[in-house]
Amino acid sequence: MRISTWTRDLISSLIGAWIIVGIYIDGWAHVNMGDRLETFFTPWHAVFYSGLAAFFGWLAVVGLMVRRPGDSPQAVFGRLPVGYKAGTIGAAIFAVGGAADMFWHELLGIETSIDALLSPPHIVLLCGFLLMGTTAWRSQRAVSDTATIPELISLASVVAVVGFFLNYLAPFRWAAPNTPFVQYQDEQNVILWIAGLLAFTMIFLIPVLWQLRDGRYRIGTLSGLILVTGTLLVYGMSQGWSGSLLMAGVLGATAGAILVELLLTQAPWRGWRYGPPIVMGIAAFTVWSGQLVGYHIAGGVQWPLTLWLGTLLVVAGSGAAVGAVAWRPPTPPPPPLGDVEEAAVAKRLSAAA
Repeated sequence: MRISTWTRDLISSLIGAWIIVGIYIDGWAHVNMGDRLETFFTPWHAVFYSGLAAFFGWLAVVGLMVRRPGDSPQAVFGRLPVGYKAGTIGAAIFAVGGAADMFWHELLGIETSIDALLSPPHIVLLCGFLLMGTTAWRSQRAVSDTATIPELISLASVVAVVGFFLNYLAPFRWAAPNTPFVQYQDEQNVILWIAGLLAFTMIFLIPVLWQLRDGRYRIGTLSGLILVTGTLLVYGMSQGWSGSLLMAGVLGATAGAILVELLLTQAPWRGWRYGPPIVMGIAAFTVWSGQLVGYHIAGGVQWPLTLWLGTLLVVAGSGAAVGAVAWRPPTPPPPPLGDVEEAAVAKRLSAAA
């Protein structure tokens, strides 16, 4: 059987998305069913572990496509396409984490709070999925000069799983600015909100910088990452908040991201001396401003101007900081040959003196 690289990677990316949806469904069960989860063997686990089985099956198909007569299993592994070796290792890690997760739950019970996200078997599952989920991303980057649909689905899956494991900080799970602020009483809410914005600024902007760095950015990437991850967090992990209010924040942040993408694709920022820090600072400010606008339209922001505007400036600074990591100073043009010769003569005279 022969299929195109694009089709092969599309299937890989869609199986990764299947697993991600299953992980969020299981997260919903932990959040909403709590103590009623008494065993490892639940329909929620079945959804994403069946995705693991599908991934193993698909890896076997890919292995058969590259296998030559007489090849040993090691030889077949060596012939796997770019990205699929790490994906195979990731699937093995995920399977080990799943087995550990089963014994962990049967021996110690079911976690129903933040301890579920920090459970050692779950961290192993995360590491395995990061390798599995990036299979199509790495494969397509090796064969295509421009970003492709399988590549972007793969990237979105990885961002979504990182968002899941950091959902206790997610600014999409609650709307702190829509609650009253009382000095000396509500500082903890503000601190958690700022921490969440800082964390998710990194989660969204670092993949954008990867794509920009390699000339692979496609309009819709940032807005897609925010819309997908935000929606999954709202409906999978939030509790006690209006879904319509939280989705207003997601849609507002997505609208802000679309404005950022117009800047990224239309403005000549690559020619600016400090282009990456400037555009990433604007990106952070615009995305989270859009979320605040959405929250205000849906329910009314109650924080004072000093508080919410200062928060936006802090996260803009964090965006500029992550942009600065990718910044390189422009290379100055070489001096004219005459100047070089004069400099050499002056250096010799100085040494002689």
